[in-house]
Amino acid sequence: MLTHIQLIEGSAKNIIIVPNIRIVDGLNTKKISQVLVVKNDASAEEYMRVIKKHNDE
Repeated sequence: MLTHIQLIEGSAKNIIIVPNIRIVDGLNTKKISQVLVVKNDASAEEYMRVIKKHNDE
């Protein structure tokens, strides 16, 4: 996954959703504007709740 994140190109900022913040520790996040954490076993409703909360902020 980190390999794919590092390949992101372009000037647009990106938001990534990961199951654990440790996944992106030490990652050069210049191209990542925000990181959302949602557990692997979360339901679709939980994903929607986290994304909605993010959008509302």
